Amino acid sequence: MTFKALVAAAALGVAAFTTSAQAVTIADFQLDVTQAAGNTFAGVELSADNFYQITVSGTFTIRDDGLQADAEFFNVPSNPQNQTSSTEIGVGIFNGGSAQDIDFGDFSDTGEYSVILTGLTGTLQVFYADTFYDNNSGFLSVTVEDLGTTVIPLPGTAVLLLSGIGALALRRRMIAERA
Repeated sequence: MTFKALVAAAALGVAAFTTSAQAVTIADFQLDVTQAAGNTFAGVELSADNFYQITVSGTFTIRDDGLQADAEFFNVPSNPQNQTSSTEIGVGIFNGGSAQDIDFGDFSDTGEYSVILTGLTGTLQVFYADTFYDNNSGFLSVTVEDLGTTVIPLPGTAVLLLSGIGALALRRRMIAERA
């Protein structure tokens, strides 16, 4: 491999580590927790290669007795219990026609949750899963952002970068020895 080829490989390696993704809001809406259908966005097709950030905030009444819930937990804020792990209720998204629960992680005192998902396909459809919708009242605020694709360095990228840097160091040493 020539010196110029090694320098080009090093430059290529540096370029492969950079990303220029810019978030684009593709949906910003109030999710009605009283309906099984959820919100469907005709014309908003998801790409399996892109990353999507889904942010859900707010609380609503989940039962007639005033019990409060958010995107992930019920009985908030006094004794939060995870909805998706035990009772199959919580915010979800359709992925390629199949319903998929979203795991937002630990309880948030603010009632705001955010997660980044990839591998989603089909028309954007967000829903609130519950067995009994008729005793719910309220809405959750939902924002979906398309983060684009992120460059993931290939295993060979680091080798190319290090080879280029090594070649530069060797070349400099050879020039110094001649002088």
